[in-house]
Amino acid sequence: MTNSLQWDESCVTGFLALDRQHGELVEGLKQLVTRVEAGAPSVELAGLIDSIEVLFLAHVVDEEWVMSWIDYPALAEHLEEHRAFIDHLEAIRRSAEASSLDRTVLSTVSGRVVAILRDHVADADRRVGEYAFRHALSG
Repeated sequence: MTNSLQWDESCVTGFLALDRQHGELVEGLKQLVTRVEAGAPSVELAGLIDSIEVLFLAHVVDEEWVMSWIDYPALAEHLEEHRAFIDHLEAIRRSAEASSLDRTVLSTVSGRVVAILRDHVADADRRVGEYAFRHALSG
């Protein structure tokens, strides 16, 4: 599962700060999946989830500012994807904190979050970058 999220050119938006943040999120999620699969204790997983949430929320503030600044027409839909990602992180937290921790379920949920982030960056975030650069060049 850890190899399902790789940083490559399909993840580049053209906004250096956002791209750096995406890379940090990728590494945090890869570490989380690795630790889940290794059977790390719930308290360790909760700390990793906290770190990912802090990174993600800081990233969201920056990314949403960029989208507002460029008057991105799909802003509302993009914000919904951000909220859904936070919901998925919370699902991982609930799984990790469950007294009858099922590692298979937790690994599956973590893997789903990895896939969601990968798809979001490669699709929705790239569209933001393409829109910004297309309009900067035409305006």
